[in-house]
Amino acid sequence: MGSRRRRARRRYPLRRHPGRWGAAEPGQVNHLQDLRSHPEAHELRLEPGSRLAELSGTQLLQVNSLHHQAIARTAPALRAVGTAEDGVVEAVEAADPDRWIVGVQYHPEELADRSAHRRLFDDFVSHCARYAAERQQGRQKLVRNQAP
Repeated sequence: MGSRRRRARRRYPLRRHPGRWGAAEPGQVNHLQDLRSHPEAHELRLEPGSRLAELSGTQLLQVNSLHHQAIARTAPALRAVGTAEDGVVEAVEAADPDRWIVGVQYHPEELADRSAHRRLFDDFVSHCARYAAERQQGRQKLVRNQAP
């Protein structure tokens, strides 16, 4: 497992970004904020038509930020759909729109009282329920076909 993880890190590395210890210069974003005093740190610019843009109902989403690493290159199965003002990628989705894969580099659970963020969880739960129901139907059909 360790060597597979090392190979993945070489192919799709994380990068340290200049705003990691706080915004020191104009154009940098503080990616290590204090959630107690500021629940939202910066704007996340979302790609039009992305799942996150559709769910949040906006292309400029206010997010928090608690990280010191960021995506340097996205894997082929993913596409970057959200960037901070300093260019740091903070949201990715499946390149295949039929797959529910969303990755965010902020903490939407801390912002779940805001509808734009709560809809992300609602959509995830809805897709999980649909997936479970489809799998159950497939199993039942398989059992019926195997019956003598």
